[in-house]
Amino acid sequence: MKPRFFVLLLSVLALLAACGPAKDKVRIEGKFKNLQNAEFYLYAAESAFDGIDTVRIEGGKFKFERSLAGPTIFTMLYPNFSRTLFVAEPGQTIEIAANAEHLEEIAITGNDANERLTKFRREISERKESDRRLAAVQYVRDNAKSLDGTAVFLQFFAEDKQPSADVLPLLDVLRKNQSDDAVAAALDARLRPVLATASGSPLPAFALETLDGRTLTNADFRGKPLLIVFCANWQGDSRQFLERIRRIREAFPGRLGVIAISLDTSKKTCRQMDELDALGAPVVCDEKGFLSPVVETLGVRYVPGCILADADGKVVGRDFTADELEDEVAKLLN
Repeated sequence: MKPRFFVLLLSVLALLAACGPAKDKVRIEGKFKNLQNAEFYLYAAESAFDGIDTVRIEGGKFKFERSLAGPTIFTMLYPNFSRTLFVAEPGQTIEIAANAEHLEEIAITGNDANERLTKFRREISERKESDRRLAAVQYVRDNAKSLDGTAVFLQFFAEDKQPSADVLPLLDVLRKNQSDDAVAAALDARLRPVLATASGSPLPAFALETLDGRTLTNADFRGKPLLIVFCANWQGDSRQFLERIRRIREAFPGRLGVIAISLDTSKKTCRQMDELDALGAPVVCDEKGFLSPVVETLGVRYVPGCILADADGKVVGRDFTADELEDEVAKLLN
């Protein structure tokens, strides 16, 4: 009886091992050629779950499981900072096969969305960047009802340093077709204000109360370029950025409007930044930090950051470096 018992036990264990993950978990298994031991990071798009997981590759293989409340997009972030996005759902096993020397040819299976993504990656791997983006636009439109459409949008358009207002209609397509999806909703909430203030867009109307009690509106800066700068006492880089803006203002006295919006949550803390006094520009601090209505309306992504509009109130660009900002202001005023 004992031998039969052990045979039965081994059979059960083998069966369990062959079965997929629990219905509330996703399993990810992978094999890498030309890579024996390494680590990569794994995280979900638009905060589908908190934190970043570290996945260890040993002997060219890895296996990973985690709880998942619903379908989402995972990002694999490699040590060289390149990344691969794929779609996962609870109860699924996602299989990954890759050559570490040619990650653009990575094959991911486990559902139809990942098979489409794998085919798309391979089709565009040899194209130049402009053609890749055009192909990405078409892919998003063709797969707007599926999370792989969102994954391609995230890969190609969501993190542009200088976003284009032309991307906004593409976001509209995703939101319309995935109206009940949490990932698409979070992406829309984060990115829509940024795209609405992208280059070529009209600067949104505003009425801002300054630290000294004045109210500023767009009309106060009519006829001259306006620079809105986002800063905070807790962000050390803000000081150097504000100093450069002060020099730019001095180079064009009276010709460049500037508003400093502080993301500090205390007016007292805001007033401790000497560089704001030296800037000689109106300062806005409603003590709400990133939850400030004006911060949400303008889509703040970086601190320090900025939005530059021309004399007609049209956005020239946003989140320039100090050197880039100096060049852009010179183009407007020279």
